[in-house]
Amino acid sequence: MNLYDVASQALKDKLPLKEWVFMLLNQDGENEQLSLDFENTMPRKGIHVKQCLKANTISL
Repeated sequence: MNLYDVASQALKDKLPLKEWVFMLLNQDGENEQLSLDFENTMPRKGIHVKQCLKANTISL
C-alpha cells in the first residue's frame, strides 16, 4: 500500500495509475478466496488499476 500511495501521489497529475498499472494476484489454489476478496475491496482501499490479473506465481 505504501508504494502504491507514493507512486499515486507522485504521478497523479501526469500519469494516473488507474490508466496504466496492473495488479498481479497470486492464486496458488489455497488462497483463491483471499485473492478474490482483495480484488473486490481494492477500490474501497483506494487502489485503482487498469487491470487485475491472477496467476499461480509459485509454479511459473
